[in-house]
Amino acid sequence: MLSKTAYSESRATTIEDLISEISEVGTLMIRGAQAFKLLREAIVTFQQTAGVTVTFTPESEPRLRDYLVVGSLSAAEGAVLGCVLGLLAGALFDRPVDGLMLGLGAGAIVGAAHGIGRVNEGWRITVRWDADNVPLALVSTSQL
Repeated sequence: MLSKTAYSESRATTIEDLISEISEVGTLMIRGAQAFKLLREAIVTFQQTAGVTVTFTPESEPRLRDYLVVGSLSAAEGAVLGCVLGLLAGALFDRPVDGLMLGLGAGAIVGAAHGIGRVNEGWRITVRWDADNVPLALVSTSQL
């Protein structure tokens, strides 16, 4: 059961309206099967067009886990790209190992920052049953 905090209930009938409502309000209640279908479509659209992460939350606050998981994966991706670029740059100056190490560090830092940005721009979704046994979701922007 959700806390007694008052939430705005979505009145959106299109994906675009739902995405706009969530962005404007910050936290929005989604209720009923039709609204859930619209939410599912909006999540896919939001991820594809904005390139950000949408996270489904368990009972506990997932922010730290998201920062660790998404940030770590992005850091690893950045490190791999940095290694390749650093190796190429290092080879130009006959110091491939130094270039590789510099690229590794710089790539990991840039990748981690990118991952944290994706978490900050994403959505948090909490799904529950209401008192009438109707599915309901609260969708919030991921602001600290």
